[in-house]
Amino acid sequence: MVRLKVTISFLGLNYEGWQKIKGKKTVQDTLECAIAYIDGSEVSVVGCGRTDKHVSADHYVFHVDVTKDLGEAQWLKAINARCPNDIHVSEVKVVDESFHARFSVKKKRYVYTIRTGNYQVKNITHEYFHRYPLDAQKMIDAAKSFVGTHDFTGFNVTPKQLKENQIRTIDECHVSVSNDTIVISVLGKAFLQYQVRMMVGVLIAIGSNQEDVDFIDKVLSQKQKGISRFKAEAIGLTLKEVFYD
Repeated sequence: MVRLKVTISFLGLNYEGWQKIKGKKTVQDTLECAIAYIDGSEVSVVGCGRTDKHVSADHYVFHVDVTKDLGEAQWLKAINARCPNDIHVSEVKVVDESFHARFSVKKKRYVYTIRTGNYQVKNITHEYFHRYPLDAQKMIDAAKSFVGTHDFTGFNVTPKQLKENQIRTIDECHVSVSNDTIVISVLGKAFLQYQVRMMVGVLIAIGSNQEDVDFIDKVLSQKQKGISRFKAEAIGLTLKEVFYD
């Protein structure tokens, strides 16, 4: 057996997310079908994490064990030839079996792009268009509250019965503004279900004057589900980078 570490990018618009769902078109299932055809045997593709329906990735990593030793360059060409145009392999590396696409991750960076002015139609596949003005300075100030180690119970939908420990560390949560575009960058090791989208959702609410800047601190301190009802649309979210040793 040969273990391959594969780096890809994909456009999430036409997929129900990364994870396989019976009867649904997903990125994982598409890749498994392509690689199984090339390898001539059933394969299991293991990703660096789940992505929601319509979420895209500029840098996503998975590993897969195959029987054929085609070489890195040939595997890259073969997988791309079997994949649709909205999934693209940029690198294939033969790695030791100790490498695990998910458990070896050190950090992941997600980026959320908000367009507040006129938009280019070609960008609606990966940008969220917000029709009303946003107070970017309030969003910049509020985002600082997410940085550090906190109990994110109020900013995700993972049930406590499924994952009791909902403490996570956010290394960076940065809001930048350029003309009619607001970009929110979030860096951390691990995230709970909808965590990034709910973090972005409350920043949009604060920028829309629906909540005060200190609302994030209140939710974090209360450690309860349902206090914050905000969740950003999936379409604006992109997995930007995955970091390994």
